[in-house]
Amino acid sequence: MRARRRSYRKGVRFEYRVRDELTKLGLLVIRAARSRGTKRGLPSYDLVAIAPGPIVWLIECKAYEGAKLDPRAGETARLYNCEYVLVTPKTLRERLMDIRHKMIEVWERGEM
Repeated sequence: MRARRRSYRKGVRFEYRVRDELTKLGLLVIRAARSRGTKRGLPSYDLVAIAPGPIVWLIECKAYEGAKLDPRAGETARLYNCEYVLVTPKTLRERLMDIRHKMIEVWERGEM
């Protein structure tokens, strides 16, 4: 039980870290507490990040390495015209740069 609680807390701390970094980029970030998916088998996302303009990211945070992209999560994100991002501690900086570049790209096209 304690190990499970410790693992949950580690995940929450990482989600807060990702949330704070995205907020610094100027995004509105909403955290889904205890995200576990739905009974209908839909994937769950830990964070929803919204840029001023037409970009919404559905973000899955994994505090451990070796996590793999969930194809259902990507399909569901595309269905709702969103971007799906999987973030781990090792990929955090790279994913933040990807998001920043996407925002600049949209801004340069005049869509923001």
